[in-house]
Amino acid sequence: MNPEAQDVIAKTRKVVMFQLGVAAIAASGAFWISGANAAQGTLFGVLTSMISALLLSWGVVMATRRSVKNQNRGMLLLYVGAVQRFLLVLAMFGIGVAALKLNPLFMVIGFGLAQFAFLSVARSERPKP
Repeated sequence: MNPEAQDVIAKTRKVVMFQLGVAAIAASGAFWISGANAAQGTLFGVLTSMISALLLSWGVVMATRRSVKNQNRGMLLLYVGAVQRFLLVLAMFGIGVAALKLNPLFMVIGFGLAQFAFLSVARSERPKP
């Protein structure tokens, strides 16, 4: 495995661990505010964001491998991955609301907090100028 792919995997692990911490805090707060259904919705939202982050990591690794031979192919994989993640999030929210009867507000809050965690880690990992 090339160094760039290893770097992406290491950063993804850091993101997921931070998101797990956010999940614990957010679910505890949701449980304290509105009960078990709110905590479950929060956890489901965080889980959705974590799966999306893992798919992004996998897509970047695959695009990096493919771009060695053909840059257009690597770029196409990144765009396809973005569409896949969008559809995944849409489907997960649909499942959470329709099938599992979770609180949509707390699902969005959990998802948003996990995305904020993702962005925080990504920003802290940027090279300094």
